Amino acid sequence: YIFDRAVSYRDVITDSAAPGNSVIKDVSGISYDSTGLMTRSHQREQDVNGIITETDLWNMSYDGRKRLVGFSQTEFTDGKDEYGNPLQARTGTVRKSAWYNAFGQLASYEDLITASDTDITKKIKFNNITYDKSGLIYGYVKWTRSYGANEEGWFDVTVTDKRLATAY
Repeated sequence: YIFDRAVSYRDVITDSAAPGNSVIKDVSGISYDSTGLMTRSHQREQDVNGIITETDLWNMSYDGRKRLVGFSQTEFTDGKDEYGNPLQARTGTVRKSAWYNAFGQLASYEDLITASDTDITKKIKFNNITYDKSGLIYGYVKWTRSYGANEEGWFDVTVTDKRLATAY
């Protein structure tokens, strides 16, 4: 332990619909800065089909109130599909510009996502995240821009998703 914080752990996740087929998730290499804020971690997860996903999280940055405002993440998946074909993919995510409202609730952020199995880049922005009196998300605007090359050539598409209200 560092600052009485975990440096590794293991989860065994079992679904009652598929007894005996557990997902194993090991998280290790958790490190912290001198103030006790997490700076990096490594996660290895193996699903019931033997597909292994390794996720590295690093470059974590915080604002003056110790709230997470950005990070970098790489996810590598290795295994075989249902036909026995090799399945390998690397996805990179960079989160930046997380902003919090006066109540300390996340109000907006931006993710840039790239994947090794496509030439497509996604830029996702969540804005105007609002909350109800209980502190649960009430609404938001999600803007997703996907651009890159595919079989048909270059494309650039933007989709806007507005959640105007949520009932709980």
